[in-house]
Amino acid sequence: MDYGVIRRSLKRLKFSRHAKDEMLKEGFGVIHPKEVRQALQHGEVIEEYSEDRPYASCLVYGRTRQDRPLHIVCAPVPEKKHSS
Repeated sequence: MDYGVIRRSLKRLKFSRHAKDEMLKEGFGVIHPKEVRQALQHGEVIEEYSEDRPYASCLVYGRTRQDRPLHIVCAPVPEKKHSS
C-alpha cells in the first residue's frame, strides 16, 4: 500500500466503534485520536490485508510525539467515496 495514500487520508480520519472501544480499553492507557494521527504521520506499513472488504486495509506501526508505540489497522477510503 502506498503510504502517501494513508497520509492524505489523515484529514478524513474516522474511527469505527470497535476502534473507539479498543482505544479506551488499552492496558497502557487510553489512546487519543491525536496520538493515532501522530503515529500514522510517520509510521510504516508492516502488514497488508488487500483482501479486506469493503476496503483493503493494513497494519501500521508508528510512534507518537511522546514516543509511544502504536499498532494501527487502517483502511484508507478512496477520496471519490467521500465526495458523494
